[in-house]
Amino acid sequence: MTKEIDVESIITANYRFLTLLGIATSIIMDYKDLEAYHDKSDKCDWFMQAIQDVVYENKPIPPLPIKD
Repeated sequence: MTKEIDVESIITANYRFLTLLGIATSIIMDYKDLEAYHDKSDKCDWFMQAIQDVVYENKPIPPLPIKD
């Protein structure tokens, strides 16, 4: 039993996913710049590092920083 892989469908899904990731990144960066949320910028930095690690460097997701 062999399943046929629809490469075009995978490419389209990846394109849509990366487009949404780009939009989310833009929103996160705007959020990080707001003065009221400046103390939460470590989570924004984590998000950006996670994107770098997972998408571009094929590494696992880094641990989320937890403040005591």
